[in-house]
Amino acid sequence: MANALVPPVAPVVVVGFDMPFWPLVRFLVKVAIASIPAGLVIALFYMLLGLLYGGIMVALHRVPH
Repeated sequence: MANALVPPVAPVVVVGFDMPFWPLVRFLVKVAIASIPAGLVIALFYMLLGLLYGGIMVALHRVPH
């Protein structure tokens, strides 16, 4: 597998993209709706990260009174 021949890489240039307006709108609405759960997951991650950091600061007595 280490000696497998790799085909040469050729640059690709996109010169045009033709998509009707309403299918594009439908696609963008689907992307916007799909991003809502992703944003919630990212917010939950940062909330848990802040909770962990705050707990460490309280445990080390680094929080001002």
